Amino acid sequence: MNRRFLLGLLFAFSTGMSVASAGMPPASLKLNQARLIMPALLAYLDVRDANGKPMVDFSTGQFSASLGERTLPVEQIQPFDKTGEGVAYIFLVDMSHSVKSGQFAKIRAALTAWADKLTGQDRMAVLGFGETVRQVSDFTADKASLKLKILDLKPLDQHTALHQGLIQAMQMGRRANADLPGRRVIIVLSNGRDDLPGGPTQNEVLRQMEVDRVPIYAMGLEKLPVNGKHEDAIETLGLFAHMSGGEYVGVGKLPLAKVTAGLREKINAVAMVRLDCKLCPTDGLIQRLQITLQDGGLALSDGVDMRALPPLPGKPKPESNPEGEVKPVPPTKAQNWAYIGFALAGLLLAIALVLALRRLPSGKRRLSPTVDWDGGESGWSDKLPTFAKAGSSPSRVAQQPHVRLVRLGGGGHGNTYELTISSEAVIGRKAECEVAIPGDTEISTRHCALLRKGKSIFLHDLGSTNGTRVNGVPITSDYRLQEGDIIGIGRTELRVFIF
Repeated sequence: MNRRFLLGLLFAFSTGMSVASAGMPPASLKLNQARLIMPALLAYLDVRDANGKPMVDFSTGQFSASLGERTLPVEQIQPFDKTGEGVAYIFLVDMSHSVKSGQFAKIRAALTAWADKLTGQDRMAVLGFGETVRQVSDFTADKASLKLKILDLKPLDQHTALHQGLIQAMQMGRRANADLPGRRVIIVLSNGRDDLPGGPTQNEVLRQMEVDRVPIYAMGLEKLPVNGKHEDAIETLGLFAHMSGGEYVGVGKLPLAKVTAGLREKINAVAMVRLDCKLCPTDGLIQRLQITLQDGGLALSDGVDMRALPPLPGKPKPESNPEGEVKPVPPTKAQNWAYIGFALAGLLLAIALVLALRRLPSGKRRLSPTVDWDGGESGWSDKLPTFAKAGSSPSRVAQQPHVRLVRLGGGGHGNTYELTISSEAVIGRKAECEVAIPGDTEISTRHCALLRKGKSIFLHDLGSTNGTRVNGVPITSDYRLQEGDIIGIGRTELRVFIF
């Protein structure tokens, strides 16, 4: 079966040329995505008959599931469009000059139409890639804002960093934000080429899909007929889509608006299976989720590798009285005593400094360093330090980012490292490191560092022997960390919490 024939099948499938016959049995099952929301595990299944018609009506008795060695009872199955859930869409758009201006105008129109059809539960983000990857819009439900940003999109660069764009989109799709829909989908509009010298390789993109994958629906903007390098690029784009649990759709000479409308229907034509995961261990180890559909004598099965992670810590909610007034959560007795202790310690420190200065002869007072709040000494001053009064705005010290690193899996599972970062914190085997992990011989003595830049925390590799990874992908420059990211160094993995 040659490449051109395969491409023809893809084009035919994308246009919906076949019509399903009533009563046909399922012919294929694809596990798009799975997410753990304790005590349940939700899985999204793309089931189709022999003609490619989506199938969503099943009974719980037709399915069985397991996570690792543990059998998971099936609690519920229903069509996704009946669940009331939304989708977090991530659009990855080719912004290189390989996309002609007329075609790009159609891309803008298609994105605008998609934004117009967002439901109240949906969210949409847009990334553009040329020689770099640009965040055009973060996740939002604001249609007007989205459409204004889409209107400004235009081809800018000569090269295409498709691989880097895919990696960034997948990392964006793994965000643990509580205000985002749990189901994530990446939609790529590209001709499939990556020609950026020194960028991530195809294998690095595929490695990103090995655990907790996010489905990619790739819309190939190829011209017909295709051959040579163009054909190879389309095959690679199709490979990414297939391996991620998504699908490749060839546009060719078809109206882009029609193709995107059909793609929206396909994305929503899945079944959501709810599994009982009350007894699932949340130790961060990679386990295989396997789901099997039985229909008469037929059995279809698919699986994904995923991590069962504990939920992110939530913020305390205020209490409400019967009349509906919101009252702040009162401090505990332990907190009250802590506040009193801090106040007394501050008062004693101030008195001690005053007495010490009075004992020094005039003109021989010791000068105390004043700290600039990016972590360095900015000069000397003979003024006494001032203390914030009760009820005043918090000091800049209190505004320094606080990071918690929780070790996943292995003998150190559950170890927690608490850091308040003024400038940087080093991670490595050396005992003097702020985060010292002596037991992992694959970690360098000074392996990597957490850097504070403004209000953000970045991860920087310090020339380590075995490299530093975020969510399974090696980093080559400073990487801005987000809540829930997983840092990989040697055989050790650390989950990031930022406060």
